[in-house]
Amino acid sequence: MKTKILVVASMLLAVVALMAAGDDAPNQGVRFQPVDIFIDSGDVPLGAWQVEFGGGDAVELVGVEGGPAPCWSEAPRYDPAALMQDRVVVAAINTQSELCAGRVGVARLHLRVQGTPAYTIKLIAAGNAEGERIEAEVSVAEGVSE
Repeated sequence: MKTKILVVASMLLAVVALMAAGDDAPNQGVRFQPVDIFIDSGDVPLGAWQVEFGGGDAVELVGVEGGPAPCWSEAPRYDPAALMQDRVVVAAINTQSELCAGRVGVARLHLRVQGTPAYTIKLIAAGNAEGERIEAEVSVAEGVSE
């Protein structure tokens, strides 16, 4: 009888241990990471922009908001269906009279990261206040979680 109780108790402990390990396994190494997008338009005020961002298989995009610059504080436009993919195209137009020039933060992407991300960023288009194409450079930097 004692052997039977020990076997049942051992099996119960094994099941509880497996259940506990199963709860933690999907979340191992998961973190939430903001990523800031910057565009440097030099001396020309930036009136519009469009970029493609990718994070690879380790990244899931969970949110998009505007940048810290007052002229780009409104969230850019994007395809909500792209939130389920490993890349997204974001874009914005600013019709205010005060536009920013130089290197400005235009957007913040919120990512769910598991593993090592492979960020890619590509400037598709940049324009001035009149809608004319301008030369600009795009960059991305991991931000600090708030």
